[in-house]
Amino acid sequence: MLRSRKVRAVAGALVVCCARMAWATEITVPDPNQSIYDIQDALNLAVSGDTIIISPGTYVGSGNVNLLVNKDITIRSTDPNDPNVVSSTIIDGEGQSRGWRLVGTQQSPLTNDCEILGLTFTNCYFDYTGQSTGGGAAIYCNYAAPTVRHCAFSDNQAIRDATGGANIAGGALLLLDCANGGTAVIEECTFDENQCASHDSTSGGYAGAKGGAAACINSPASFLENVFTYNAAGPTALQPGAPGSTTKNYPDYSSYGGAIYLSGAYSWTFEDNTFQYNTARYHLVDTGNVTRSTSGGAVYVGAVNSATWARDVFEYNESIVRVDVENAISTCGATGGAFHATDCDIQGCAFLYNTAEVLTNSSEDGSLTGTGEAIAAGGAIVAFNETELSSYRATGLCALTEIRNNTATVVDVDRTASCLAHAFGGGIAVRSYSVTIAESQITGNLAKALVYTGTTDQILSVDANSTGITEVFSAGGGGIALDTDATTTRIFDTLIADNTAIAPDGNDALGGGLLIGATSQNTFVRNCTIVANDAYCGGGVAFAAYGNNSDPNTVQDANVPVIWNSILWDNSATNGPQLATLYRCWWAVKYSCVEGGLSDVYNTWDPNYATWWNDNLIMDPNDPNDHPHFKDPNNGDYHLLRTSPCIDASDPNSTALDPNEAYDFDMHPRPQFSDPNNPNDIGADEVLLLGDMNCDGSADYGDINPFVDALAYPETYAADYPCCDILAGDLSGNGTTGYEDINLFVELLTS
Repeated sequence: MLRSRKVRAVAGALVVCCARMAWATEITVPDPNQSIYDIQDALNLAVSGDTIIISPGTYVGSGNVNLLVNKDITIRSTDPNDPNVVSSTIIDGEGQSRGWRLVGTQQSPLTNDCEILGLTFTNCYFDYTGQSTGGGAAIYCNYAAPTVRHCAFSDNQAIRDATGGANIAGGALLLLDCANGGTAVIEECTFDENQCASHDSTSGGYAGAKGGAAACINSPASFLENVFTYNAAGPTALQPGAPGSTTKNYPDYSSYGGAIYLSGAYSWTFEDNTFQYNTARYHLVDTGNVTRSTSGGAVYVGAVNSATWARDVFEYNESIVRVDVENAISTCGATGGAFHATDCDIQGCAFLYNTAEVLTNSSEDGSLTGTGEAIAAGGAIVAFNETELSSYRATGLCALTEIRNNTATVVDVDRTASCLAHAFGGGIAVRSYSVTIAESQITGNLAKALVYTGTTDQILSVDANSTGITEVFSAGGGGIALDTDATTTRIFDTLIADNTAIAPDGNDALGGGLLIGATSQNTFVRNCTIVANDAYCGGGVAFAAYGNNSDPNTVQDANVPVIWNSILWDNSATNGPQLATLYRCWWAVKYSCVEGGLSDVYNTWDPNYATWWNDNLIMDPNDPNDHPHFKDPNNGDYHLLRTSPCIDASDPNSTALDPNEAYDFDMHPRPQFSDPNNPNDIGADEVLLLGDMNCDGSADYGDINPFVDALAYPETYAADYPCCDILAGDLSGNGTTGYEDINLFVELLTS
């Protein structure tokens, strides 16, 4: 009986399989022999499971655009893997028509079996005037989670006249309420010069442009190996009257995510994507009581469940607000030159040359005679709730998170107006709670505020009688700025070097490397190297936090900012080159190497509020031998030499506050958290453990095979152990791992 049941089961499966094969059909466009002249003809014939193959050519007009796809079918070019075929198989909206709508129902959504492969969508246009939210000029998805692979999207535009207020989302692609269909997959596509913009003809209401290239609203998705270039959320150009420009008076307007906008209680995955030259922008030319904001020059992640990013690259993206108007009573904010991050896990990503910028009165003969506030924050990233930055570690692949040469700028503010201007967080601005920055390199970033006088740029001075970080300082946190609500921020194993805050009038430029702002309690800076940063006050670190604990003796309860197991060296400032304190704030430094020691700390308040632990390494900068012993600081190499006094000098009682603390900024293991009797080194670098060829934190028999590979097959070693350093086998100290190290390696393992 059992055997009979098995036979019947196999037979049934074969029948189902054969039935599917029999019903799956390939339909070619065009095919005059089958009376198929356009894509609509093919859609009329197709059923779920079929494949429509579109021949090379340009497809325009009725029957090819403004189409409805409501079946799980595949629509592809003749060869989706051939870029020449993809670029010559074109869906062209001719600047007046939407491309395709992929629409299921809540009960029967489209799934990943709905595939769009190897096609080019260009010049698609969609005007969503008169409705609340819309977009997706090339592909609009509702209750549909398709697979879109090897496609190109260029010069598509979603726009609307926002009478009374509106949102427009996804210049090329919009996924709206698609969760029932599963997780959409967008893979190996290019998005170039797409735009979404909203403009108001009635001078009232709210308007928002979200996701110049793509938007996902209540729709989980995976974006893999895509390239986003020159996409924009906001006006077509920062010129009055330009097509798609915003020229009217909104009480509130926002441009979010020059390339991508994400929102909803779902999860997203991004891996190996590239974002270059994308912009979130706004241009104000009318007067009135208004709020203008842009955020996320490349990406805006709003209220989400979680979003994971791995090995993505962000270069030359920009969040910008331009104001050309007199007598404005306005608040203008440009944040997150590359990324507005909420609840994001960012691993091994690179942020290079991104900008958050506010230009007020950019016409040379104008003057800002109204009142208001201009804020630029987070040249690369503005980080909110539970966002985490760290390195990426996986079998066969490692990547560091790098924040380099980004800028937060406020320019061209006329100080005859009752206007405040603030630029903070040249690299990262932390503006909410529970943000972690680990195993990162934050270098060469800039926070600056300038005023145009008609003949030259001069440094802007901001009202020093205001309160709170965003109301006191014109420039702060060249590398990182912790804002008013940045509680429970943790910065681990991170290099903060060569960053600058510029506004050297009085105390207006604070924290060249790091600014710890108002109410930033429960903040730890541990095993970091803060070096060669510059500001007027607090070249390395400036504390400007109003503490919530009146007793400095309770610092061990973690109620105040603590710098721990860190190096502060060779920073520069007029007041407090390494550390400066403003206002009544409590802080502590322990088990750290600080140039000049406590006597060199600038303190504008009662010094009793500072806790300076006796376990700190106090070094004399005039003694050529009394320094951290960096490998090559003149060329930006802040690894420790084996002669450094910082080796094995960290707090012996340290316990890991986060799993990321198990590694240094090169992703080499920290020994103390696996062996409490082996203290970590002070600073971001853990000197290589000799003989530890597999990077597990110990030198033992498990290192024999990788040591042999390092000697005989160095390329294989590098591929198999990407997070490791081959110089861990240089026991002879001659700068290479070679056969002269064999006997020393054997002796190390057997001793």
